[in-house]
Amino acid sequence: MRTSSPPSHRIPARPVTDRWAYKPVALLLLVPVIIAAAGLTAVVIAPPFVGMSIGVKELDKKLQAAGANFTRIPPIPQRSTIYANDGKTVLARVYLDNREIVPLGEISPVARRAVLAIEDSGFYEHGALNPSSMLRALAANIRAGKVVQGGSTITQELVKLTLGDPTNRSFGRKFQEVALAMRVEQKYTKNKILEMYLNQVYLGNNVYGIATAAQFYFHVPASKLTLTQAALLAGMIRAPNNYDPLRHPRAALLRRNDVLNRMIGLGPTNGGVTYQRGAKAKKQPLGLAKNVGQIHLPTPPFIVDYVKQQIHDNPNGWYSFLGATAQQRDKALAEGGLSIVTTLDPSWQHAAQEAAGRCSPASTTRRTRSIRSRPCISRGRPSSRTS
Repeated sequence: MRTSSPPSHRIPARPVTDRWAYKPVALLLLVPVIIAAAGLTAVVIAPPFVGMSIGVKELDKKLQAAGANFTRIPPIPQRSTIYANDGKTVLARVYLDNREIVPLGEISPVARRAVLAIEDSGFYEHGALNPSSMLRALAANIRAGKVVQGGSTITQELVKLTLGDPTNRSFGRKFQEVALAMRVEQKYTKNKILEMYLNQVYLGNNVYGIATAAQFYFHVPASKLTLTQAALLAGMIRAPNNYDPLRHPRAALLRRNDVLNRMIGLGPTNGGVTYQRGAKAKKQPLGLAKNVGQIHLPTPPFIVDYVKQQIHDNPNGWYSFLGATAQQRDKALAEGGLSIVTTLDPSWQHAAQEAAGRCSPASTTRRTRSIRSRPCISRGRPSSRTS
């Protein structure tokens, strides 16, 4: 569990070009899976697959069985924030994954379009899978003898991020991911899937989700992301460490322009941009915020440790709604996206700390007790002033 601003700890990105054994027959076996997963259950695979005795109906049954235990996408871990008594002054952030979750409506339309353009431009037209995209990728990978192009949809990527096992790259696991993607499309709307994906993705420098990335790299909310900013973040999704604008600014700029080129190619009527707007954006610098990545928080006052200890110890059962055990409550604090409003008055906190050394033990004790009342805890952002 971490407190306050994000450390420089880095998490490796998922490899993009992991090699497969060059076995064309094994790769061709993916074709019936693609057809079956696309829902074409009324036909049987034509030659050259007839000899394999594999029918689409049988594959479809297996896909349905593989995803039978799916119920929902698990909650996405989100950082908790501890505030002063005004509900606005941030005292500390506590997290395992540095992530702020926002609804889709609070992500700028141009940011959504940029991600869709480079990751899955047909997202709203196809189902859980995009057979044509997968077949194109299959052909490219056969020609190269390795994986050089992906054909996954955003739904498939969401499944890999939330339900998949990144250490298991077996065909059986991929088959199950296809089945789960089909279930996800049945349960959630396209907008909800996109919202979960944008909040889930890793964007380098221990930053998760597009809202956190907008604050980290540009010091703006996700709703205010511009075209160039959105294109930079969208380009990082595939390989966030390789396209890290802090360590690899040249690669990040080239990748950003790849996204802009893709948006120009789509055009404004298909979720992209006009040539004029895209060309102008490509001439812009990265535009990172001054002091990028530095979130200026005060030194956490002792009340932060007090709040964490109170939640852990659960005196009088006050915090049982966060979990029956100390471990469950600690997990809720680190991953539950809690907003905790304390009774600390920021107007006198600094003066009180400066004067602490001059105070007698008795007066220090009285002042300490005056703010050790029960904090107000809610999920999500505080909606009103708490005194």
